[in-house]
Amino acid sequence: MKPPILPPDPDPDGLYTIEYLPGGTYRLNVQWMPALISSNGMAVTVPPVPEKFIMMVGKITWIWGQYEEIQDELCRAFIRANKSSSVLPDNFKRRCTILSDEMRKNLLFSTNLVAHLDGTIARARRLHAIRNMLVHGHLGSKITARVLKNKQTFQVRLVSTTDIRGKISNRVFTLKQLKDSFDEISLILSRISHFIGSKKSYSNLRLHERFALLEFRDIC
Repeated sequence: MKPPILPPDPDPDGLYTIEYLPGGTYRLNVQWMPALISSNGMAVTVPPVPEKFIMMVGKITWIWGQYEEIQDELCRAFIRANKSSSVLPDNFKRRCTILSDEMRKNLLFSTNLVAHLDGTIARARRLHAIRNMLVHGHLGSKITARVLKNKQTFQVRLVSTTDIRGKISNRVFTLKQLKDSFDEISLILSRISHFIGSKKSYSNLRLHERFALLEFRDIC
């Protein structure tokens, strides 16, 4: 005889609750998923997106806008400092390339500063793809049940689907992954905002790099 399947643990994110019933059974209550959605007489199988996911998508969209604005301001400052004729295009990846090129002209011998910005730009390129999936994709959700060591577990995830020139792409996010993305965008926003900020952030700089940073502050 197979051992009984134990009920799942409560969801720490509060996306579902467990109702214990007589006879040792239980019911999973997913508050945001109605039993049936009907549209023109057709059953819709994709459940709506939980509120906590929507809130995190909104936070990511907002913090990304802050980052992109600061990065563009920094790039324009380098363009002015270099007396360059570069113009910022709409495409974000091309703007990243222009920033990388312009900072190298201005910080030719400041290896730590270049490395600092290079790492920030590399992260921004990767996070930009996540932001686009969330902002431009069709959002749905799915709940997955599985049994592991006689313990039933459930996981609620966000599903983003994009159609780019006929190529369908799907990406699945847990709530934790969305929170981690928000935290990482906040981190690169802090790194690029403090590029001309606190001296404590640059205690490892060489003397000529500190002079380069002070000179760049004067230009901004």
